[in-house]
Amino acid sequence: MTDTFDSLRPMLETYLRERGIDPRKRFRCLNPEHFDHDPSMGYDSKRHKVHCFACGATYDVFDLVGQEENLTDFPSKMKAVNR
Repeated sequence: MTDTFDSLRPMLETYLRERGIDPRKRFRCLNPEHFDHDPSMGYDSKRHKVHCFACGATYDVFDLVGQEENLTDFPSKMKAVNR
């Protein structure tokens, strides 16, 4: 059975931890166009999103996996998160 959008959204915390990011603290921005030298991004566990307070970028797990794997359409992103 394939997971749904709502069941996959909380995977963001796992995604961050697997990349060595502690979601309880601010961390460097994950926006590839923002060359962050200081931790400016935070994790919102209620919304299951990360937000950069410097550049304004906001991502969910689908955005980040899509960015990492060069995926542009949502069905591909959802499939990648569901692996």
